[in-house]
Amino acid sequence: MEKEASSSSPAVALIVGATGMVGLSLAEALNNPSTPGSPWKVYGVARRPLYPGSRYTWEHFCDMSDSRLLAEQQIWAATTESAKNQAFNCTNGDFFTWKKFWKAFCQVFDVEFDEEEECGFDVVGMMAGMGHVWDEIVEKHGLVRTKMADITCFDAVTVVTNFKFQHVCSMNKSRKFGFLGYCNTLESIPYWVGRMREMKIIP
Repeated sequence: MEKEASSSSPAVALIVGATGMVGLSLAEALNNPSTPGSPWKVYGVARRPLYPGSRYTWEHFCDMSDSRLLAEQQIWAATTESAKNQAFNCTNGDFFTWKKFWKAFCQVFDVEFDEEEECGFDVVGMMAGMGHVWDEIVEKHGLVRTKMADITCFDAVTVVTNFKFQHVCSMNKSRKFGFLGYCNTLESIPYWVGRMREMKIIP
């Protein structure tokens, strides 16, 4: 996807993200349910979250973009002369299997992780009509008053965990042009869960 960006503007760069993005601002949490980060974190409040994706994605590689890295790369692209009118991928620069992601996900919520997880669980069906449960959690823990539908999109979760191909975007062009930023995806998970807890979005 990396090619020259067509524009007459003297300082335009196109940044293309990865399969999903992990990060948080209050605006994201309340107004942007298409970002996979929030559904994962809300889903993680459950005592035994099951993996909603396919066996293929459980075992094959994928990538993700941390919103901190995306912001860093956007600033770099906007202020670097050689980056103007170019298109760049933005990923953390590493890759993972959803099995490894799920293990880190379970650890941060202190729930059981099963290496031989049964895949293909219907998270959309399970979470349908569960808004009242989230309301009770918000009330019990004194969280910011949100509705589950406002901060989650389990349809998006289902899509990204059921790809039939490996999704790993190259950061080589960005490195060649001078952007050397990176982020450890599995370390991003506890960081952003911690931030959501600090902001009283999840318990």
